[in-house]
Amino acid sequence: MMPDMPQNSLVDAIPQLDGNIPAEQFAATSPWLIAGWVIGGLAVLGGLLLWWYWRRKHRPLPAAPSPLAVSSALLDELEEALPAMRECSIRLSLIIREFLAGQAQDTSLYETHEEFTQRIDSLTTLPATCRLETQALLNTLAEYKYTGESEDNATLERALIGQTRSLFHRIVDEQQKEAELKKKLATKAPYAP
Repeated sequence: MMPDMPQNSLVDAIPQLDGNIPAEQFAATSPWLIAGWVIGGLAVLGGLLLWWYWRRKHRPLPAAPSPLAVSSALLDELEEALPAMRECSIRLSLIIREFLAGQAQDTSLYETHEEFTQRIDSLTTLPATCRLETQALLNTLAEYKYTGESEDNATLERALIGQTRSLFHRIVDEQQKEAELKKKLATKAPYAP
């Protein structure tokens, strides 16, 4: 319960305001208040920029397309364009060499056909089951490339493109099988007597 206060003391406690105070006095802004708002805004903006930079830097980059995907797209383009036999064999040979450089780290992309065939370790990075077919296909393409045959032979060109596509898939499949076998052999415990 509150003690009884005299009514006069409560009214006397309320300050009296002068009725002639100009409104501008209440609207005047302190330079420190403006500086505070500016600094606060810059801090929020800086925080947002740092967050954006961090997200951008730590965002996972999209994976580069596999050599098989790149080569398949190039084969599709070649099959759609289907140029004359000589040009087709040149482009097809280049696609094969680019695939070998990306998939098997083979240096044939940077060699002439003669250098490639004379190199002892050519295609050694390929699975053994695919080496002879790859060598034969490159030799066939070299024949068409150097004989200067410029006639259109759409059936043969499509067959060579299909053979190349099939070879690429076999190489990738065989490499995966070899990798799985190596992994399986690596996990087995060595023989201990």
